[in-house]
Amino acid sequence: MDALQEYSHNSFDLQCLLNSFPGDLEFKQIFSDIGEQMEQNAASTF
Repeated sequence: MDALQEYSHNSFDLQCLLNSFPGDLEFKQIFSDIGEQMEQNAASTF
């Protein structure tokens, strides 16, 4: 029984960890924001 409870806690922790990572849309938005910032920085240096 203890092993089952331990597995349950471990799988719950793993699921929480995976849920904390950004998804595809968040990554696309992050890279889009970085690209826009790089373009703005490049334009402001001239």
